[in-house]
Amino acid sequence: MIHEILRFQREILIPALNPPVREALKLPEWAGFGGRGIGWEDLQQDEAQRLARWMGPSAFKVIRFSPNIIAIIDDKTTKVVAGGSCLITTADNKEADKDGRDISCLIDSLPNLPQLLDPMLPMQGAALHLNILEDSLFAQHRKHLMGAFMAEGCRHTTMFSTFARLQGAHAPVEPCFFSRLKIAEATEAFFAQPFFQGRVPSGLSRAQVVFSFTGPWANLLKKESVIPYDAQYLAVEPFHHFTEIMMRQSGSVDSPSSVLMDETKRFFRSFPYGQDENEGIAGGIAFIPSMESDGRLSFAHTPTSTTCHQHNVTEFLERRKLTLSVTKIPALSSDALYADGLNALYAFAPCRNTLLDIRHLWDDIERECVQIHGRDERKRHQQQMRTSESLRHAWKQPHELLYRYMEELILSVFPYARAMYCAS
Repeated sequence: MIHEILRFQREILIPALNPPVREALKLPEWAGFGGRGIGWEDLQQDEAQRLARWMGPSAFKVIRFSPNIIAIIDDKTTKVVAGGSCLITTADNKEADKDGRDISCLIDSLPNLPQLLDPMLPMQGAALHLNILEDSLFAQHRKHLMGAFMAEGCRHTTMFSTFARLQGAHAPVEPCFFSRLKIAEATEAFFAQPFFQGRVPSGLSRAQVVFSFTGPWANLLKKESVIPYDAQYLAVEPFHHFTEIMMRQSGSVDSPSSVLMDETKRFFRSFPYGQDENEGIAGGIAFIPSMESDGRLSFAHTPTSTTCHQHNVTEFLERRKLTLSVTKIPALSSDALYADGLNALYAFAPCRNTLLDIRHLWDDIERECVQIHGRDERKRHQQQMRTSESLRHAWKQPHELLYRYMEELILSVFPYARAMYCAS
């Protein structure tokens, strides 16, 4: 299995990322990892196999983890894996502000598909998946929406549970709402420690998010009986959540946000996961989140109106079905079904093999174009999709398989839409 994981990542997953995102993978420090942590290549063969079995199909998306990950999974104590989803994306906020839409209608259509793919990865060996939902932060200036945000969080938890079961991970998924914890007080107490020398301003919303990546946050959950007291807590998050904390901030070095991030970096450099002031979290697991067909990380920048949600399943699948009738083969950078495979269907072996077939088909297309047009990039770009009939047939077959799997996954995860879609 480990060879399949490495092949999938080297040939399919990482090449699909756009260059700036790929560069972020090389950042020398990741929050909590004691440097960049380790990857699959750093493990012994038997260790890698054990870890892959513990993760299940999610292993195909995982790229880095804490150096002591094998000791963690070998330990007999309860394992809690935790991650969180933004209840509204940056793109949705901007779209709602632009057209003056009632944001409560938008919330009622959520979660959308990227929200279900990005909060964390299902882990077959976990005893509990904790779905962290920052409802009080999103409702901070719109208290009348608190109930809508909590309802969305419950829907999200239910749908993620279905997604996890489809991957073979059957541990319960429990919501963890910020509003049900004394998160503001705990955050203020955390940054009031002598270590921070009084530099972090109190009351910053972002400080609560940063706090939820630390050991003291996990200790708070144990104290409040949200998770078992003796559980080992693993932060399972998209890789950029670990790297962005350690990146240089733009803007004034004296701004409250910059000071917060500088102090947070200093904390993680001093105390990796499982050590001293950060001992409450046993370790971290970082994965490649969902991406657009052009390789950009999709969640924050994708408005719900352009992706799948519980009110537009029929329309979304009809758009995907239309791609099967193209007369010109789309480039991989605009192949939506290929992106669907990378984002949602990697857990299924036939789909992984299909993605490899498509990738290799594009190598054949490139060779055919070079034979016809040589190295004239302009002509190749103009005519590249006018490939032979045999290549078009070879393109359509694997995409039909991806569509069938995608259709079944979406109708399973969005149960409200199944009856309506089948009736249509």
